[in-house]
Amino acid sequence: MYFSKKSTLGTTTLLASGAAISQIIVIVAAPLLTRFYSPQEFGILAIYVSIVNSLGLVLAGRYDQAIYIAKDEREIYGLTYLSVILALLSAVSLTAISGFLISYFFSSFLETYKVYWPVFLLGIFTYSVYQTLISKNVKTKNAFSISKSRTIQSIGIVLIQILMVTFKFSVSGLIIGQVLGQITGLPTILKSRYNYKSINLIYLRELAVKYRSFPYYNVWSSLLNSSSITLLPIIISNTHGIGAAGYYALSQRVIGLPMGVIGIAISQSYALELGNAQSYVAVYGLFKSTLRNTSILGLIVMLISICSYFLSYFVWRVVARSWEIYCYSFLCFFYASTCVPYIANC
Repeated sequence: MYFSKKSTLGTTTLLASGAAISQIIVIVAAPLLTRFYSPQEFGILAIYVSIVNSLGLVLAGRYDQAIYIAKDEREIYGLTYLSVILALLSAVSLTAISGFLISYFFSSFLETYKVYWPVFLLGIFTYSVYQTLISKNVKTKNAFSISKSRTIQSIGIVLIQILMVTFKFSVSGLIIGQVLGQITGLPTILKSRYNYKSINLIYLRELAVKYRSFPYYNVWSSLLNSSSITLLPIIISNTHGIGAAGYYALSQRVIGLPMGVIGIAISQSYALELGNAQSYVAVYGLFKSTLRNTSILGLIVMLISICSYFLSYFVWRVVARSWEIYCYSFLCFFYASTCVPYIANC
């Protein structure tokens, strides 16, 4: 069946395919990366990613989510411009504040991690800009560029992390690869033919006031919601050690495949159609159809997760010996995380 790129189903299909390919690339590369990096090093990467994802999500004041309900092209690109500016200002402010606090109160911490700090702040800014551009491209129904960008981003992350091994980098190779890999996905979704001359500071101020409910209400709810997931590696590292956080991070890569592919694509398409809905009846109808379709997809994922149990012997053979516990544990988590939520939906 042919799906138009301008249709909702076509948009969802393209978004899901891009998310699937990017996730599969990361999963396929995992056995190779475990040959070069230890669980402890992956644990540090997991903590880095957790902090970046939590802070990067709200760095632009959630004005990137307002793009979904923008009324015209000028508002779409105006909100995009506003989000990038706020992300830059927030990153600079965070750099100044955190630099003062660390140097004044945690000087020993600064000596240990001062090499990673600029990369860490660059990662937060890059993540925020990437999420903004994703929202802009979803709104303009440019799903193909998003899929292409995610694929390039995953390939870039994996290749740079492997390349860092040749330069004798340890955990810094994982972190640098993560940041530079994110940047490689930006050019694909950055392309635009819009004339930004019609956007000035006065217009940006008007947009900031018009959509002020997003930083007032959406920032804190988004931060709490993301923290419930992203802070787990930090908690695990404090209670069970940094190596356990590494095992958890690698397991999450596989666990998040079905939920990430389906959830990301549908949530973005849902937000787009929700912004276009003209009445409460249309919103309720959209909710019912989305719930029904995700329940059907959930049953399919549940069957796939059952079949994945038989992959344990193969996975155990290809990864390094120190990762044996990961091979057995992730299958149990994979089955539970896919079956339980979707059975509940049904």
